[in-house]
Amino acid sequence: MEPPYECEEHRSLGRLLHYCGIPFLYQQSAAVRVTSAHEKQRQIFILPSYGGMVVEYVPDARDMADLEELWHREKAYREDWIKAVFVYRHDLDEPGRALVKIAEAYRAGGPTKYRAT
Repeated sequence: MEPPYECEEHRSLGRLLHYCGIPFLYQQSAAVRVTSAHEKQRQIFILPSYGGMVVEYVPDARDMADLEELWHREKAYREDWIKAVFVYRHDLDEPGRALVKIAEAYRAGGPTKYRAT
């Protein structure tokens, strides 16, 4: 049974991961730090078999504020030692692209565990 996805892009990504046999957790209310004083609720996929990597769908940026928010989210994941991959609409248009992106991020190394706080 599928989780109640927030949008069609999340459904596509979830189905792709499931089809490829990649176990995932879909969290509908994960708080992601955007700046040190601000958090936003984000819907993310967590891949336990990929070292807890986070896969987050990102809608196309509409303006500079969207790009700044994305930069802050990337930085927050990095500072918290969480490997993260951002998947865009064009990655889902060609499903192999999303899988290659996830696999390359996993092989590239980098943060693979949560930092103790």
